[in-house]
Amino acid sequence: MRAPGLAQAAAALHDGDAVVIPFPSPLPYAVAATEAAAVNQAKGRPRDQPCGMLLAAAGDLVPHLDLDPATIELSIWIAQVEQANLLVPLRPDAPRWLRRGSANNRVGVALAWLAQTRPLAREFGHLFVSSANRTGGPVGVTAPEADAIFHGRRLVLNGDPFRDATTARGSATIVDVQRSGLRVVRDGINNRSLAADHAAYLHNLHRRFAAARASGAARMVDRTGLDHSPRQA
Repeated sequence: MRAPGLAQAAAALHDGDAVVIPFPSPLPYAVAATEAAAVNQAKGRPRDQPCGMLLAAAGDLVPHLDLDPATIELSIWIAQVEQANLLVPLRPDAPRWLRRGSANNRVGVALAWLAQTRPLAREFGHLFVSSANRTGGPVGVTAPEADAIFHGRRLVLNGDPFRDATTARGSATIVDVQRSGLRVVRDGINNRSLAADHAAYLHNLHRRFAAARASGAARMVDRTGLDHSPRQA
């Protein structure tokens, strides 16, 4: 995770290769690339399968969401603080770079960068990502596990020293966001303790968000210290 490794990862991404990067705990490692097809190929699934996007700046996403302001504010808090993944609707005039990851005007997004991967966030702005596993197989939650899953054929950025090995880790919960409300569409590590009760998990999210908003902590700022204002073209 030092400068030479990050530079090697950036070079591989510019070449169109998929690399394995660490998410912050309790999330796992992820396969990342500049094209969804490269992520899908690494995972052994159809090249044209829809793929989520990891965005460096919440401000790049917000203007293009087909949601009311209150729901947008809640959604960004969920992605940044809860670190769950979102499935969100896009406005018809959303830019091409964002629509490339969409299906039926909806796109899966994440904002959970590990602080040490800031150089990649700043350089690329967004990457296509998916959990670090072969389709149907276990997900890698440590660098050696991720390396073994891909048989040493993918560059793996070792974020283990910056992750919490004492907590349970796994793929993110996916929350479908609509004007009518929220819905859990995939169970994950975020709702692990309440996996059988989606209503209780969503109620807990709303309660925590309301408390954060009351304290002034529910702004577009996350624990990585990244600037979430819109990036310049």
